[in-house]
Amino acid sequence: MDPVTHALSGALAGRALSPSGAEHRLRRAATWTGVAAVLAPDLDYLLRLLADPLTYLNWHRTFTHALPLLPLWAVLLAWLLRPARRLLGMRRVWALCLAGMALHVAGDLITPFGTAILWPLSGRRFSLESTFVVDPLVTAPLAAGLLAGARWGPRRTALAALAAAAAVVGIEAALHERALGIARAHAAALGLPPDRARALPQPLSPLRWKLVVETPRGYEVAHVRLGAGGVAHAAGGDGWLERIASAYRPAGTLRWEPAEHPARGRRHPLAAAAWARPELEGFRRFAALPFVLAASRDTAGRECVWLSDLRFVVPGLPPPFRFEVCRAGGGEGWSLRHLPRRPRGAQAPFMAD
Repeated sequence: MDPVTHALSGALAGRALSPSGAEHRLRRAATWTGVAAVLAPDLDYLLRLLADPLTYLNWHRTFTHALPLLPLWAVLLAWLLRPARRLLGMRRVWALCLAGMALHVAGDLITPFGTAILWPLSGRRFSLESTFVVDPLVTAPLAAGLLAGARWGPRRTALAALAAAAAVVGIEAALHERALGIARAHAAALGLPPDRARALPQPLSPLRWKLVVETPRGYEVAHVRLGAGGVAHAAGGDGWLERIASAYRPAGTLRWEPAEHPARGRRHPLAAAAWARPELEGFRRFAALPFVLAASRDTAGRECVWLSDLRFVVPGLPPPFRFEVCRAGGGEGWSLRHLPRRPRGAQAPFMAD
C-alpha cells in the first residue's frame, strides 16, 4: 500500500486506541505513535541506498514485515519513542506500535507484490491480490475519517473510517473472485488446472483486472473490465488515462495475448540461454511471473534480452521493474542491469501487452 494510505490508517488506529476520555495532548501522542508505527516497516527502503535493485526487491517486505518479529520491532520502536512513552506509558505505546505495524502488514497483504509474513520461518510470500498499490477508494474514507474526527469524536470516527476502508477491500476481494473466475474458465478451455489462473488488480478502478493464465510456453494475458456495458473509451486517445482505459474490455469481448516465459518460450531462444545463468539468480527469486519484453543482437555481435514481471505491467505505461541481460559476441559472460522506468535512446520497448 502507498505511504499516504498507510499513514492515514496509522493515525486513525492511534486515535481509536487512545485512552478513553484522554485530553488532547495524550490523543495527539497516540495519533502520531500510530503514524510512526504504521510507517516503520517500510524502513527497509533504506536497502535501496545500500544494495542493488534486485537485492532490495528480494529483501523488501521480509524481516520488517514478519509477524513473528513484530512484537520485538514494537519494543524497539516504543523504546525510541521516548516522548510518547512519558505521556502514555511503555505498555500502551508498545501496544500502539504493535497494532500500527500489524495494520501495515495487512495493508501490504492485499496488494500483488507479496509479503513474507512468516519470515524467517519461511520465505514464502503471501498476497490476496485484491487491491492495487495506490487505491483512492481505500484512501478516501481514511482521509474523511481523520478530518471528521474534530467534529464527531475522534475515536468513533476513526473506527468508522477503518471499517469503511475494510468494507471497500471486502468489495474488491469479491470482484477479484469474479475476475479470477473468468481467468479460470479460460484455463479450463485450454485444458489447464484452475491454479494456473490469476487475476491482478489494476489502477484507477476496482472493475479493471489483468487476467493471467500460465501455459506450457508462458502465459496468456487479457485485460477485463467487469460490469455491464461495452468498451466505454474510444481507441486512439493520446492521454495516458485513455491509453490505460482502452485496454480493458468486457468479459465477452476479451482478447487473450501470449507472453513468453524466459525459460519455456521458443520465440526468443536467447532468453532461455540467459535464464539459467547465475547472474539472473536475483531476478529468478524476485519475478513471480517473469516474461520476455524483447531480445536483440547488434552488428557487433552483442546479444541482449529484456525481462520484466507481469504483475507490475500496466497497459500504456512502462513497467517499473525492467532488467537487461547481455553478453558480448556469443561469450559466456552475462551482465545484468536494472533499467530506468522511462526508456532512453534505443532501449527495449517498454510495453509487452
